[in-house]
Amino acid sequence: MPDASHDTNASLGRFRPRNTHRELLDAIAKVSVPQTEMLCPVCLATFDHYVRYNKRKRARCPSCGAMERHRLSWLFLQQSTTLFRKRTRMLHFAPEPIFQRKIEVYMNVDYVPASYDPSKPDEGVDIQDLKFADESFDLIYCSHVLEHVPDDSQAMRELHRVLAPDGVAVILVPQRNTAETYEDSSITTPEGREKAFGQWDHLRWYGRDFTDRLTAAGLEYDIVYQNVRYSPELQRRYGLRPEPIYACTRA
Repeated sequence: MPDASHDTNASLGRFRPRNTHRELLDAIAKVSVPQTEMLCPVCLATFDHYVRYNKRKRARCPSCGAMERHRLSWLFLQQSTTLFRKRTRMLHFAPEPIFQRKIEVYMNVDYVPASYDPSKPDEGVDIQDLKFADESFDLIYCSHVLEHVPDDSQAMRELHRVLAPDGVAVILVPQRNTAETYEDSSITTPEGREKAFGQWDHLRWYGRDFTDRLTAAGLEYDIVYQNVRYSPELQRRYGLRPEPIYACTRA
């Protein structure tokens, strides 16, 4: 995982938080519940501690199941996009149930969930071959999907194609602080992939060259470290980790 100090200040760009939403969340955290309790920013449940998951402390919300990246993303969507404030056409890949349930109730959101099972190629939505018109979506959310995709470069080109001129694609990927992405098409077994890439159905570990792949697909990006927008105490309460969010627009 890249260090949280990597390009933090310069990368915030147009995706700075809206003060009204940050102040609201801070007020909830500081006033509504005791300071010793954790507060999940997705479901607003309070509890004594997050649940350990896959050797990580403070990982899963015991109420809604949101993981660290879900909490980061939800705060970003609230604070730095117009998803909850204006008419929005949203494409959501591999939709997390907690996100889908919350977003679908908003009348201003034209919501399109996009699931895909490689064992059933004639069903679902293949990110490498999207059946949507050009410039169809104001917001695309694609979290920890590209590492599963055989041709991720083609997938990124498709994201660029269906993204509206003033839209944003919110992308997260598993990433290590190495110069180059590690992938090896000869590794095909679940056991081999788990050892090489950290999970049985992953095809690569992204490196710092992930940004080169984005720009090659025609996407400009801001790298946002959502966690550094909060004090250490609020990071602890929200259960946040320093994972980069790539907020991408059409070049």
